[in-house]
Amino acid sequence: MKVAVFGAAGRVGKLLCSALRDSEVFEPLAVVRSGEQASALQESGVNASALDIEKSTVEEITAIIEGCDAVVWTACSGGIAMDRIFTMDLDGTIKAIEATQKAKIQRFVMVSAINVDNRERWWHTALKNNFIAKRTADRILQTSGLQYTILRPGSLHSEAGTGKLCALDSLEQKKSCHYSIEREDVANFIVLALTHPEKTAFKTIPLANGELPMRDFLYVV
Repeated sequence: MKVAVFGAAGRVGKLLCSALRDSEVFEPLAVVRSGEQASALQESGVNASALDIEKSTVEEITAIIEGCDAVVWTACSGGIAMDRIFTMDLDGTIKAIEATQKAKIQRFVMVSAINVDNRERWWHTALKNNFIAKRTADRILQTSGLQYTILRPGSLHSEAGTGKLCALDSLEQKKSCHYSIEREDVANFIVLALTHPEKTAFKTIPLANGELPMRDFLYVV
């Protein structure tokens, strides 16, 4: 199964590409901004294409992902520069969705952010702008007709993955630590979501580290 990964030079994207590469089921196609990034991924054994999605047309994006079986969006602007919030987090995502439709790919997994649908949690101006863009992109994907999964992780960390997630009915207990989750766990859950569309398709799933083994969590989302 060939999977196009947007944002593959980012920390979640790199972990995801490595996990897909090492699996027996998936073949990643890393889509990154620059030729230098693409070369680095190629050297690690990951097929990669350079494409600046902010400057590319939907048709150019479609040409890159044609022949893939699924698309994963992990790209983000960093949430500070207002112009890039529009061109990456909002319009970049929309262009990727439209390209997926044009390429007749059904499966689309997107990494969003926890609480983007709760305006009471938009406590910081830069975060608020980013959340508005992400919430809008989420809504567009939800009504796109694609077989979507939207993952909404909390505060991202870079230690080793725990392999455990917080049960949804206990999620508010993680508020004090900003619903923290290791990036490796996000990447590994994306692989599970791709492996088990029957459990994750057409769902929007908040993610935080907890006590529930990841495969058990998969069966209660």
